[in-house]
Amino acid sequence: MRIIDEILEKIEYSITNDTYIDLENQKLEIKDNSNRDSDWTEILKTINAFLNTKGGIIIVGIKEDIINKKYIFKGYDSNMENKFKTIVLNPIYTDENGANQNIHEYIKYETAEFGNGRVLVIFVESLNDSDKYLFYKDVAYKRWLTGDHKITSAELETQKEYKSELINAREIKLVANSKLDDLDVNKLNDYIQILNREVKMENIKPSIEDAIPFLFRNGMVRDNTPTILGILVCGKNPGEHLHWASQVDAYVDVPGALEITRNKKNI
Repeated sequence: MRIIDEILEKIEYSITNDTYIDLENQKLEIKDNSNRDSDWTEILKTINAFLNTKGGIIIVGIKEDIINKKYIFKGYDSNMENKFKTIVLNPIYTDENGANQNIHEYIKYETAEFGNGRVLVIFVESLNDSDKYLFYKDVAYKRWLTGDHKITSAELETQKEYKSELINAREIKLVANSKLDDLDVNKLNDYIQILNREVKMENIKPSIEDAIPFLFRNGMVRDNTPTILGILVCGKNPGEHLHWASQVDAYVDVPGALEITRNKKNI
């Protein structure tokens, strides 16, 4: 069962049994906005915060009454779909230079059956570090616990310095003598299926050409040439292009991590 299905099931259980389960967290926001006349400002702030942080899910059509500790099903007005499409397709977010940025590739949505009606579910993918931060009405937001907070000027400056470092990051350097034909769409789709295990964030690609926006967004292709990362993830013959050498530095964040990493070594 997908995470979103589990969440909706818990909310429906709470409504049916007149109980309350606190569900909102750093990656989940529950909003009313049940009709076309609703003010979407707060949703747009949350989308911006999810883009700038680690992504998340917004459920639209359910009111969370925190004071009385209960959920109220408001439902989904089909007119909201056109309004939401307009929001996604129009560049309402800007980069640090004030240039409009289209974020439709980072947003997925679906309607879900709920009770005797439907809700709108918005899936927001995190921006690449090289694209952070985006601004909504000249303010960049981040997700912290269950709220959306302004990113400080110090954080903005730190990210700007980090982005300049990313330009020279080894994993996004171009691979000499490689071309798009050196990438395997089946390997890429295997990777996408892993991404989609919990929440569907990306469609399967019919060809590498169709996947170029996704590959570029994830640092696997630059200037129509595969990067080291691209060759590692979905290269047909990565060993030949990378001279059979690769080093991965990582950490393990699970119970028993000390035991797991005791025999760590570079390969």
